[in-house]
Amino acid sequence: MSWFKTAAGAGLVALMSLSVACGGGSSSSSTSNAPSAVTFTDVFTGSLSQGGTSYGDGSVNHFTIHQAGNISATITKLAPLGTITVGLGLGVYDAGTDSCTLQLFGDSAKLNLTLNASVQVAGELCVGVYDVGNVNDPITYEVTIVHT
Repeated sequence: MSWFKTAAGAGLVALMSLSVACGGGSSSSSTSNAPSAVTFTDVFTGSLSQGGTSYGDGSVNHFTIHQAGNISATITKLAPLGTITVGLGLGVYDAGTDSCTLQLFGDSAKLNLTLNASVQVAGELCVGVYDVGNVNDPITYEVTIVHT
């Protein structure tokens, strides 16, 4: 499964990257009273036809990232066939052209599987659902995005 494909512009690549879990211990016993990041949830619904995408032709699903942090995109509904495999991607939204340039691709997305990423800066992002060759009859989908 390819989670990252070459970006159209080098500046866009810096905005998103695959998340990597890092852990570390500290011997310090001090505590921090820093506020925790506020989490936002966006839900997008739509339909997908054979060979189609949900991130072009005026149907861009975009949302605002308020600060650097983690982001997850989960397909929470697929109908009428909940076992179908589709593509799921995250990208950068361009308000001037109302377009979405996907940066991360999950070509084997299924119901309740999550695409995780981290963003380095606040900005406008988008999510796309696309046919990877499995859609024969139109399907409907719901994607839930959780982000900072």
